[in-house]
Amino acid sequence: MCQTPRHIARSAFTLIELLIVVAIIAVLAALTTAAVFRFRVTGPRLATTTNLNKIKGSFDSQWNAVVSQAKKDTLPANFLAYAQWRNPSVTSLADPRAQPLYIELKLAQAFPTTFAEALDPTGGYSNPPSWAQAYDSYKKYLKSIGITSGTTDSTQTGVCLMMALERGPHHTEVTPESLGGTAAKLLTLDTNPNQAWTCVDGWGQPLLFSRYTRRNPTNSDSNGNPKASPPLAPNPPILQPVILSMGPDGKSGVDPTLTLLTLPGQPYVLAPDSKYAYDNLYTLPDWDRYLKND
Repeated sequence: MCQTPRHIARSAFTLIELLIVVAIIAVLAALTTAAVFRFRVTGPRLATTTNLNKIKGSFDSQWNAVVSQAKKDTLPANFLAYAQWRNPSVTSLADPRAQPLYIELKLAQAFPTTFAEALDPTGGYSNPPSWAQAYDSYKKYLKSIGITSGTTDSTQTGVCLMMALERGPHHTEVTPESLGGTAAKLLTLDTNPNQAWTCVDGWGQPLLFSRYTRRNPTNSDSNGNPKASPPLAPNPPILQPVILSMGPDGKSGVDPTLTLLTLPGQPYVLAPDSKYAYDNLYTLPDWDRYLKND
C-alpha cells in the first residue's frame, strides 16, 4: 500500500535568510543613524535661525525707536562736559560729533552688553546727571538676581539682551514666553546660584550681543580689502546691533569685544580666531545678506 509522503515542519531559518534579515536590519540602522545625526546637526541650527529671527523682530523696532528719539532730543546744556570727557576735541553742542555721542549713550542705556554697562552706561563718568544714569528697571532686575556690580559672567550678554527686550524703554510686551520655542532659557549665573532669563541659541548657549561700530562697507578696494586712506571709520560712526550664536563649536569667530566681524574672503577679516567663523550665526540689520554671502 502506498504511503503519502509526510512534510517535515521547518524549525529554523536558513543561513541565507538570516543573512538577508541581518543585512536589512543593518541598512535600516544606518539610515536611522544618519537621519539622527543630520537632525542633531541641522536641528539646533534651524532652531537658532528661528530664535534669531524672533529676537530680531522685537529688537529692531526698539533699537530704531531709541535712535529716532535720541536724534529728536535737544542736547542737555550740561552734555558738553560729558561729550568732551568722551572726546576732548568736541568744541560745542553744535559740533557734529556731539549728537552721535548722545545717541551712543542712549543706546548704551537701553541696550547694555554687560552688567557693568547696565549699571553705569557712561563707563565711569563721575556724578552722571539724570539723562546719563542707568535705568531703574535694569538696576532693580539685576539686584533681584544678585548683581550689584560688574562681573565676568559668561551669560551676561544674553541676560542683558533679554532684559532689554523685556524691560527696555520701548519694549512691546516681549517676554520669554512670547518669544516661544527655545529662544529664551533660565540659566544659572557663573558668579552666584541665581538664575536669569537668557536669550539662547539652538544649542542652549547664551547669545552674544554687541553694539557694533560698523566701518564704511564701501571704503574698500576692488579685492574687498580696506583702503589705507581715507580713514576706515566714518565720522560719526555707524552703530548697529550684532546678535551672534557661536554655533556648535562654542567659538565665536570674532574678537572678544565683538567689534570685528570675520568672514573669509570678505573685508575686515581681522580676528585671530577667524577659523571658527564658518559656523557662526548672526543677525545684523542691513548686513544679514552680506553676512550670509547671498
